[in-house]
Amino acid sequence: MAIEPENPNEYVNERNADPFDEAKEYELNDRRAAIRNHQARVAADRADLPEPEYDEDGNRICACCTVVLDAERLEAEPDARLCVPCKSQWEKSRG
Repeated sequence: MAIEPENPNEYVNERNADPFDEAKEYELNDRRAAIRNHQARVAADRADLPEPEYDEDGNRICACCTVVLDAERLEAEPDARLCVPCKSQWEKSRG
């Protein structure tokens, strides 16, 4: 009669127990690193943008062309500082 271990994984080398689990862990680590890199790039880009500007009625205006930012723009990006055309031009200039 064979003796069963209390923990079925007791005799399995935990480091290489399942190559798919190991691959999944590598993929998750790569994704986390990519997310951190993206967040750092976004933060750096934000630092390069001018501060938000407002007109006399309290509407946020584009820091580049001084057009009032419409509600859809602010709904899509609540802290927008540039209108869509100026933001597109700014992104193209940054490569």
